[in-house]
Amino acid sequence: MRKAAKRELMPCDFPGCGRIFSNRQYLNHHKKYQHINQKSFCCPEPACGKSFNFKKHLKEHVKLHSDTRDYICEFCARSFRTSSNLVIHRRIHTGEKPLQCEICGFTCRQKASLNWHRRKHAETAAALRFPCEFCGKRFEKPDSVAAHCSKSHPTLLPTQESPGSLESSPSVSAAEPLQSPEGPSLSSSSDSNPAPSTASSLQPGVLDPRDSEKSQMVVPRN
Repeated sequence: MRKAAKRELMPCDFPGCGRIFSNRQYLNHHKKYQHINQKSFCCPEPACGKSFNFKKHLKEHVKLHSDTRDYICEFCARSFRTSSNLVIHRRIHTGEKPLQCEICGFTCRQKASLNWHRRKHAETAAALRFPCEFCGKRFEKPDSVAAHCSKSHPTLLPTQESPGSLESSPSVSAAEPLQSPEGPSLSSSSDSNPAPSTASSLQPGVLDPRDSEKSQMVVPRN
């Protein structure tokens, strides 16, 4: 469904009214016949006290005080006092929704529902104080605007310069052998200083145990 073009909502500025219109002509007509001009057609019921600008509106109103229901629905046989109530009720059976919101395209069956829906737009517009600088969409909080821009307009956001790359430190050559800080490696020490022999390792004046065993051996006589 094609959405209707956006229009400015114009509320009635008379205190206690609260009616909202989408056309200035309707607003001026409402002010003229509901607030400015004197209502000369009064309801005959003493407990009512309502007055109207037009005689036809008074006739429709007088029927509300009587129990006469001359308007019957042809679908469900339900009866109504006024023809306008029958027309609104008949739309339930036909599914017709002739009234449409000028801002979002919302459709409804009766004018009271449309007026209630328009008040929601007026309250929402007053709460949405932070607009998006790229598309004009409005939000309640600045954080919502930032989240919307990062999701819907990532290419339009200013790019941040990345910090310079750190200089790489010189790598240790694989051909050079690793040396411990205390001295040369174990492999070099083992090659340059071979392990001493057993004979040279004995202290002077100490006999080798193997020589003592040879001296104790008995040589057989012929």
